[in-house]
Amino acid sequence: MSWLYLYLCQPDLAARCQQLDPAVAYAVHHDQQVLQFNQNAQNNGLKNNMKLATAFHLQPNLQLFEQDKQLRLEHQFNLAQQLLDFSPQVAQDQEQGFFVNLEGMQNIYQDVQAQQQSLFDFCAGQGFDFCLAIDKTPLAARWQARQHAQVNQQQQAKKPLSHRQLHLVNCDLEPSHINKLAAMGIYNLEQYQQLPRPELRKRLSQSALTYMQQVLGQLSTPMLFVETKQQFIRKFELLHEISYSQGLCFPLNQAFEQLQQWLIQSQLQCSHLRIELNAREHGAQHIDLRSAQAQQASQSWHTLLRLKLDNFRLNQAVIRFQVEALDLIPVGQQSQDLFGTKHNSPDLDLLDRLQNRLGPDAVLQLGLNSDHRPERSGVLQAYGQSLTSAPLPQFRRPLWLLPQVKALNIHHYRLLSEVERIVCAWWDTPSVQRDYYLAQHRQHHGLAWIFQELRSPGRWFLHGWFS
Repeated sequence: MSWLYLYLCQPDLAARCQQLDPAVAYAVHHDQQVLQFNQNAQNNGLKNNMKLATAFHLQPNLQLFEQDKQLRLEHQFNLAQQLLDFSPQVAQDQEQGFFVNLEGMQNIYQDVQAQQQSLFDFCAGQGFDFCLAIDKTPLAARWQARQHAQVNQQQQAKKPLSHRQLHLVNCDLEPSHINKLAAMGIYNLEQYQQLPRPELRKRLSQSALTYMQQVLGQLSTPMLFVETKQQFIRKFELLHEISYSQGLCFPLNQAFEQLQQWLIQSQLQCSHLRIELNAREHGAQHIDLRSAQAQQASQSWHTLLRLKLDNFRLNQAVIRFQVEALDLIPVGQQSQDLFGTKHNSPDLDLLDRLQNRLGPDAVLQLGLNSDHRPERSGVLQAYGQSLTSAPLPQFRRPLWLLPQVKALNIHHYRLLSEVERIVCAWWDTPSVQRDYYLAQHRQHHGLAWIFQELRSPGRWFLHGWFS
């Protein structure tokens, strides 16, 4: 069995990597000390646990981020979900990396090298510093990755290191155990394996022996594997505040590209995006992007966003945002209208543009309402909203109803159908007690829908026309 370990060299910076400029020096700090920094800052002399005053003396233009554990956890949760596209078994390793089982994906990848290359390309596209390594056990792969990271922060281990090359200082043994072994002249894994078992028991605790057995594959390593979540919710921290609506296009387009990748890998399409915009203070603003046809392409959502932002005003400068995909459907399944009709793509594109440019209330569709009163049996609702359902009437009904019923002289009409009696809503206003007929005017050829009030004096009214 082969295991790959993805080592995150700077996990707090990795959570913000989409917004960072490689030409700028960045650092994460806590309690007035530098915890993590990018390559540009390292080139200017920054080191771990350095005081902020010293860091600013070395790099006056240094940009700082306060350590945000919640942001890091959210980023690693999203990253774990994306890694499931490369392997069915992914386990998070505390807060520094991930174990990835390379078995079971032979139908997708030709060999382990192709699978590893795909993972490397994916991680390189994320923008954070990382190291990948492969070995026969998960703990050995982690050991390999940590040792590679000491040399180069972003690389792919083309070939696993030999046991002679795996130095004990990079493993998870306690320093006291490493010092005891060093006093015996044991500095690497190969030398450790040559020691007799009784000698090891004299110098190492049971937990240390168990760890080394797990490294060598003599014992299995307990793991809690990540479960797949069929949802897309991504949070993004902005490097600078954005105070005008069109300035949101670029960072949101990055989010749409992540959405596109997730939808393709999940074999899903989306027809509704909800964007939450957060300022430093006060409540959040929301943008709802709706599409009459399920989408995957990031460019389609970007086009709708630009139309939406033409009429959108920010209440305050935005410092972070969240994108959530709603109304997900499998690829190949298409939504239909009230009559089961599938629209052509150009028609749906036009509907999308109108709805997002003018607002959801400007583009309406006809739905049914569970009310026997004819004037209330239909309802107009926003296009794309789930259609209301109601039983179809037993008798014929016209599509054209008059806005207001019109009194008529029954002697000018000839009745053509049996009566349809509608008596309902006695508890509501207006209640209905009517007898409906299909009728034809004696001087015209159109079919009319007329009724007689059952209440005295039994007047007649015209309610609609059949086409």
